[in-house]
Amino acid sequence: MGTWTSLMEKITPAVKTAGMDLLIVFAHICLAVFALVVGLYISRAVNTYIKKVLNKIDFDNRASKIGINEMCVRFGFGKSPTYVIAFVLSWVVMIVAIIYAAKALNLNEVQVLLSRFLAFLPTIFISLFILFAGLVFGKFIGKIIENSSKANNLPGGVAVARAVETPRPGELAKWLASRCADLTAVLPQGRWAGGSGEIDALWLAGSAVARVGVAGLNPADEKALVAWLEDPARPKAMHAAKGPLEAFADHGWHLAGLVMDTELAAYLLAPDQRSFALEALTEQYLGRPIASGQGDTLQATLDFGDTGDDGAADRVVAILDLAEVLAASLRSDGQAGLLADLELPVQRVLAGMERVGVAADAAVWQRLRDDLDDAVITAEKAAFGIVGHEFNLSSPKQLQAILFDDLKMPKTKKTKVGYTTDAAALEALYATTEHPFLAQLLAHRDNIKLRQIVDALMRAIADDRRIHTTYIQTAAATGRLSSADPNLQNIPIRSDTGRRVREGFVAGSGYELLLSADYSQIEMCVMAHVSGDPALSEAYRSGVDCHTVTTARD
Repeated sequence: MGTWTSLMEKITPAVKTAGMDLLIVFAHICLAVFALVVGLYISRAVNTYIKKVLNKIDFDNRASKIGINEMCVRFGFGKSPTYVIAFVLSWVVMIVAIIYAAKALNLNEVQVLLSRFLAFLPTIFISLFILFAGLVFGKFIGKIIENSSKANNLPGGVAVARAVETPRPGELAKWLASRCADLTAVLPQGRWAGGSGEIDALWLAGSAVARVGVAGLNPADEKALVAWLEDPARPKAMHAAKGPLEAFADHGWHLAGLVMDTELAAYLLAPDQRSFALEALTEQYLGRPIASGQGDTLQATLDFGDTGDDGAADRVVAILDLAEVLAASLRSDGQAGLLADLELPVQRVLAGMERVGVAADAAVWQRLRDDLDDAVITAEKAAFGIVGHEFNLSSPKQLQAILFDDLKMPKTKKTKVGYTTDAAALEALYATTEHPFLAQLLAHRDNIKLRQIVDALMRAIADDRRIHTTYIQTAAATGRLSSADPNLQNIPIRSDTGRRVREGFVAGSGYELLLSADYSQIEMCVMAHVSGDPALSEAYRSGVDCHTVTTARD
């Protein structure tokens, strides 16, 4: 018994010390959690302030003009590095506050606890730093491995790196035969718009990369290049090929063997995607960035081509790598035939349509514009006469005062600056009140809109007296085409004046007439074909309205 008592007397101080150490560890954990929570709130204010300060600094290098978050994201520290700063600051602030509180309350035990805590503090900070550095380093290595995996595990074993070579004069045919026998990416440099263009150089990427300047080619090399371009047995890939096809035509070249357009392929895979620019697709599918170039066709914009060599080698390689990846995805989704049998042939048709253009009679539109000028002035004077004074019909603020204060009309939808005066609201208001002022106001707006359309059409008439619009295949998720520069799809037809706009489009020299064609009930026709329904099929053959047939069957 005495031995046991003696043993317990020896063990008890050790147990008490261990218990105190456990209490200190528990206090560390509690303080750390509390500091982290406080740090999350403090970091917002710190982050906002630091970004405001840095963004006010004028850096000589524009690329360096970024906030603290963007800087740390580039180095792999995450989107909110100020959380780390706030975390450390919170610890320091709380320790100092507890020390002063303990002294003020003469709490000796708390001071002893803090002294032990402070003894552990350097070790804790070093451990946190090592842990943080390890996470950052691991993230950095993981990103390298991820990008390497995406780049080197492409279908067909395509590697990112390519040797850039310069074929010697007179040896281009040999170089094309050895380097571009299989799928080859083509990146034209030049200018193209309005159905025509000019090619300055071609970047080619097969088993090697080369820039072939068009202007400096000798006859033998030019013949070899044209023969390769026009060889359907040499598969080629491009990005947004329609514009370059028109430029090739101006050189007298016919591009054959185009089996992949990466813009169209990406559109088929994700038609509702916002952008099909080459740099966006490379980041999305290959996981690597490339320099932005002018050679990508964006939605509703003209394509003026690549004009410099900076990054062109990376871009043409990206087209080749994308071609492999997108081709595999199309095969997996069962859409490879849609690209080959529909989109690529339609692209050539659209290129031909843009080159030919639509003939226009400028005299018809000039007379219409003069009439619209008179109509705008007439509606304006009539509106002033009804109100009793002149004002700016295009000013929403002045118009609100006239409508709702002077004329006491019913209020329209409330907005931040008063009440809406858009076209839909005014038309609804006129349907309710039939006020003569609204009739003149709507006529004024309609005539101004028609005049703007006529002005845009007249500006678009080229030297050949034709309008060469740009047709876009990748703008609508539904697969419908769109038109830009100018938009030929918003030509009005419901009003007499709107129909006069269409009179400016003529057959043109060498043509007899303009043919207007439209599918009638195309969705029902497709359904009849796919379903094989005898009644629907017979309705289309006999010309009976299909809706009448389906209603009668119900």
